[in-house]
Amino acid sequence: MTQCLPKRKPGIYVAWRTVTYRSVALMIMGGLLIFAAAMHFAFPQFTDAQAHAVSNFAGTVLEQGRWDGARREVDRVSRSAGPLHGA
Repeated sequence: MTQCLPKRKPGIYVAWRTVTYRSVALMIMGGLLIFAAAMHFAFPQFTDAQAHAVSNFAGTVLEQGRWDGARREVDRVSRSAGPLHGA
């Protein structure tokens, strides 16, 4: 005689789902990409100025190998970008 096993487990049962570091990293990167795209569409001049400042900062750090000159360059570019709201 065969017995039918119950479909539900008694008590509290949690079905665990395996989450890898890779999937977490991809979700974070996807979220940042969506956020960056939304910021670019909402504030195009601001995001372009900030991207230019980050590019200059990274180039200065890679060329000079130090942070102090790069920080001054970012400050100079930020001041030359103008006010935040373009007024």
